[in-house]
Amino acid sequence: FFRRLVFSPDGAILVAPAGSFEVNGKAVNTTYVFARNCMSKPIAHLPGISKPSIAVAFCPRLFKLRDGPLNPANKTPLTPAIKLPYRMVFAVATVNSIVLYDTQYLQPVAYTADMHMQSLTDISWSGNGRMLAVSSMDNFCTFVQFDSSELGEEFVREEEEKSSLHVEEKK
Repeated sequence: FFRRLVFSPDGAILVAPAGSFEVNGKAVNTTYVFARNCMSKPIAHLPGISKPSIAVAFCPRLFKLRDGPLNPANKTPLTPAIKLPYRMVFAVATVNSIVLYDTQYLQPVAYTADMHMQSLTDISWSGNGRMLAVSSMDNFCTFVQFDSSELGEEFVREEEEKSSLHVEEKK
């Protein structure tokens, strides 16, 4: 058993699979989301999976924010879950499924299951973010391909924004 956690491409978020929390005395599988500047407790969790999550992989591309769903109570746009000038897409693998999320609303944007005869073992994005590779204990790999705009319109950072992890040297 392993737990393949991963930082987002900008380094601002850590997503940790194989989480568990209790609801009404019952353990529920989840994947935890942590902010880099507050690792002591998660900022969100992604429940709703029946099997434990085993791996997470971020798409290397950044995407423009999308028009959000409306709050049914007052018809105003929902507040983004993580406030960034862009959104990132990431895949969460369980032993039998893949769920795609984005950082803007932390809601599933795609789901696929039972693509292999045995347990999934790992996931990885291609360098251009248009293919997700999925490996399995059945000795096969699946490649999920995305059209150029299927995950969204690419966000291009301004030069001064490119290094969100810049650390100034002490003088």
